[in-house]
Amino acid sequence: MIRQRTMNKNEIVYFEGDIANEIFFLKKGTVSFVIPQYESFGFLKIEQGYFFGEIELIFENNNSKRKYTVMTLDQC
Repeated sequence: MIRQRTMNKNEIVYFEGDIANEIFFLKKGTVSFVIPQYESFGFLKIEQGYFFGEIELIFENNNSKRKYTVMTLDQC
């Protein structure tokens, strides 16, 4: 099932260690893979029109956990 979700700037989409059970399609805005313990240092940006969160679903086992934390950089 596809559902739309709106998030504000600097919100966490998911944390490292969360169960991976969704893929995200970014209709608007920008998100970044971040390292929370280093002041949410961003190391990979994803812009509108792209998707993310699929790696753990496709290449890992059932109930796999997220390897990274993702945060919004603006309203998404």
